[in-house]
Amino acid sequence: MNETKDPRTGQRFALAFALTLAILAVEVVGGLVANSLALLSDAGHVVTDVFALGLGWFAVRQAARPANASKTWGYHRAGIVVAFVNALTLLAITVIIIVEAITRLQHPATVQPLVMGASALFGIGMNLVIARFLGTPHAHAHDDHAGHDHKHELDLNTRAALLHVLGDVGASVSVILAAILIALTHAAILDAVISCAIALVVGFGAWRVGRDAVNLLLEGVPKGLTTEGIKQELRDIQGVYEVHDLHVWGITDTQRALTCHAVIDDIPINASAPLLDRINHMLRDRYGIAHTTVQFERRTTRGPASLPCACSVDCDCVGTVIEKRAVGHHA
Repeated sequence: MNETKDPRTGQRFALAFALTLAILAVEVVGGLVANSLALLSDAGHVVTDVFALGLGWFAVRQAARPANASKTWGYHRAGIVVAFVNALTLLAITVIIIVEAITRLQHPATVQPLVMGASALFGIGMNLVIARFLGTPHAHAHDDHAGHDHKHELDLNTRAALLHVLGDVGASVSVILAAILIALTHAAILDAVISCAIALVVGFGAWRVGRDAVNLLLEGVPKGLTTEGIKQELRDIQGVYEVHDLHVWGITDTQRALTCHAVIDDIPINASAPLLDRINHMLRDRYGIAHTTVQFERRTTRGPASLPCACSVDCDCVGTVIEKRAVGHHA
């Protein structure tokens, strides 16, 4: 694998985890003192932040572990599982907040806007510091991302954690606005209204992260790619007559893999190396696919076809070539 681990990522998660614990303590105490559902809802979200950042920190440490005989891709997917769990917890919190807010709409409670606003302001300051640390893209080897849009350099695990943090900033801003309006109008019902709004925004973001994580766990086609589009690009390469049995998936959201069969002329095995080179470079440069296995099927009209399997790993142009025969396989 060509991706370079950045040890600072784990340090950022550790710092974010510690600061989030401080935010949680302040908002829980402030929410209880102010009797504010909006602030307690934000604190509930912070609980999931603690969970998310703790698991995220764990996932970063796991991803840094080297591949072995039983985990040939290493532990990169630990972050995908964590992102999925984070999304589920956020969706659960969303439902709880909305149910409680509906109760408050029917039975408004008195709140203390000054305590409510001050606690939320503290949360904003700390969350902005956390977002600054988490939002710095990780380091990687440039050739592993060729053809990949660099605005997506944050991995899914970090994106999920950053979503938690930015969701808290938005929620805290809403809490401060609600506190100001309640202080001016004495309309305590605004506390419940803001709670519902916070929950819906957070729930929508959780749905998106969960959807991306599920697609990766099910080894779906990466976002922005189509199998037909890739097949056509391969057919356009001189010397490739047909492509079939193509599979493309994400190992993580920043690493992609592909396998396929390509029908080529009946040429000596060694003569197919330049064609394999062109295929691998196109897949890497055009689609950011750096892990490829291409099996060549020789185009022939003489009985069963001989199928040399040209396999390349990590876009290494000197592939491993294996000669084998397919019984009853015709062009």
